[in-house]
Amino acid sequence: MPDSRWIRLGGIAGIGWVLVVIIAGALPGAPLEANGEATTYRNFIIEKHELLVAQAWMYALAAPLMLIFAVTVRRVLRKSDDGGYLSELFLVGTAAIAGLLVVAMAMQLAVAQRAEGLAAEVVFTVGVHFVGVLIGLWGFIMGATAFAYAFCVFAYGVLPRWTAYLAVLALAVNVISTAGVFFRTGPFCLEGGFSAWAPAASTVLWYLGTSIAILRTRDRADSPA
Repeated sequence: MPDSRWIRLGGIAGIGWVLVVIIAGALPGAPLEANGEATTYRNFIIEKHELLVAQAWMYALAAPLMLIFAVTVRRVLRKSDDGGYLSELFLVGTAAIAGLLVVAMAMQLAVAQRAEGLAAEVVFTVGVHFVGVLIGLWGFIMGATAFAYAFCVFAYGVLPRWTAYLAVLALAVNVISTAGVFFRTGPFCLEGGFSAWAPAASTVLWYLGTSIAILRTRDRADSPA
């Protein structure tokens, strides 16, 4: 298959990732108020267990789409990075996040299926808080991938500069959100509105913009990596 078709496939995979993530995120409905009460989360998981299982399955489905997108972006960045390490950092970092996403969703799925037989503290700690910690702390990895992307685009112009600004936004929001580990309740705790949704929203915006840019400029990526 010509290189341009592989590049096109990566752009399509990126848009597919965005669609799957948005649908999965909306499945359980409005998020709970982050009050730190274990029984609140246990009751929510029992009530929404089928939707949470479907959500976990869809997020896991998004992981290979994320990998296809990452390989494509790496090929594009490598042309501007002179084969340097920044393009490899983007690929390795994104692959690590995809793997952690599957782990987090496996934990959510297991707890959602067995929540009725588990104590409230176990449900909250294992099925909610641990997942939140994992997602929160991978903000550092996401920040590294966003830095690698933005540096290559700003320095070499291989993709539109506006996509690099989206990467900078994702970098800032994801790294700032890691501070959620220091809060127990409220919007800035790991289960709160900001820490739970702002990093995802900024990353979705960045990936969507990059995917569209790749599809529009794929002819520039025709030469072998």
